[in-house]
Amino acid sequence: MFGGKQYLRFEWRVRGMPPFVADHRLWVRLPAATSSIGEEDIRRETQGTYLGDFDVRVQQKNCAAWPRAAVARNILAPVRSDAPALLIAGEEDPATPPHLAAHAAEGLSHSRVVAIPHGTHLTGAACIDNMIVQFIQAASTEGIDVGCVGQIRNPPFLTLDQAEKMGAQAGR
Repeated sequence: MFGGKQYLRFEWRVRGMPPFVADHRLWVRLPAATSSIGEEDIRRETQGTYLGDFDVRVQQKNCAAWPRAAVARNILAPVRSDAPALLIAGEEDPATPPHLAAHAAEGLSHSRVVAIPHGTHLTGAACIDNMIVQFIQAASTEGIDVGCVGQIRNPPFLTLDQAEKMGAQAGR
């Protein structure tokens, strides 16, 4: 087992860091995922994208500082489980879209994928909270009411240009 959690607990205790100040994703991703990525992979997968290779380079930098441990060869193998699993994904999420949740669900025999039509990675709504409560209370994906997902909308956001125009109109 990769010792990342223990390392974070040590950091919190020694440095007084509150939970998750040190990025919790690191002990999941490092080093298994990024160590298998080659330069050609990075060029091919990030060419022409909005952020380019920025995220990959940040992860590589983090990997360099992260403690190493032996990792099983099958660490990136699909998970197989008979335990109930509720996977909620937003259709407007480029990082973890519903098709990836559906792919993950292939090995989860008692799973259900709920796609939020106007959702993203961090969409929050009472509808989602209620689905999670239903899932936990029933310990099953059966009978979860998903009728509300079509009404979920993310709050609007402003571009920098829009914010500056609003500020100018308000006399600021």
